Amino acid sequence: MNTDRSTVSINEGPAIDAGRFSQIANALSRPRHILQTILALTHEAIANQIEEVELAAAEAAGDTDDDKPVVAKLSLAISWPAGEPIPEVTVKSSYSVKRTNEATALADGDQGKLPFSAEEGDK
Repeated sequence: MNTDRSTVSINEGPAIDAGRFSQIANALSRPRHILQTILALTHEAIANQIEEVELAAAEAAGDTDDDKPVVAKLSLAISWPAGEPIPEVTVKSSYSVKRTNEATALADGDQGKLPFSAEEGDK
């Protein structure tokens, strides 16, 4: 049995340098540490904003006669520097009221001219 404390032996197989073993262990656990950090930051971001997001959604809906339920929406953006041994994870949350306008028309160049002036439209 290998008694040298600077190496690690598994089942009396070839010895691995302790420093290299540490690097391998850290590389294998790095994704788990990133995930745990993301989950903790995400939980904090959401837990602290639920009421605020719901209030904003209710205000945006106002007093409408719609039977549609008010929907609260929260977006998350998660980032970290790829390849960093100990990356700094950032979780950004955002919510807003989305208002959209839509207009559609066929872009048909062969369509006849339509009267757009007040004079032509009154005829």
